[in-house]
Amino acid sequence: MFSTDNFFTSCELADFLLTKNMTVVSTLRKNKLEIPALFLSGKQRDVHSSVFGFTNDLTLVSHVKVKVKFTLEQAMKAQKRSGRGIAIFFL
Repeated sequence: MFSTDNFFTSCELADFLLTKNMTVVSTLRKNKLEIPALFLSGKQRDVHSSVFGFTNDLTLVSHVKVKVKFTLEQAMKAQKRSGRGIAIFFL
């Protein structure tokens, strides 16, 4: 498993690492085009709330730590979900 800075993180990098059977857990910059608008609107959500997004191999979490501030966590998995739980790392 890799942990990267938000400067290096992208869905393209995650997809590449998945082909090498590697995982990555990291934060994303808010200006990434692949982030849906719902994940960027932390002002309307309650403190300590989270929104989850899934594809076949990627998981995106938007978590509101405090009002007006929120983080985007991206957890990529090397294998497709098979009913196992998801570990959330807040960096």
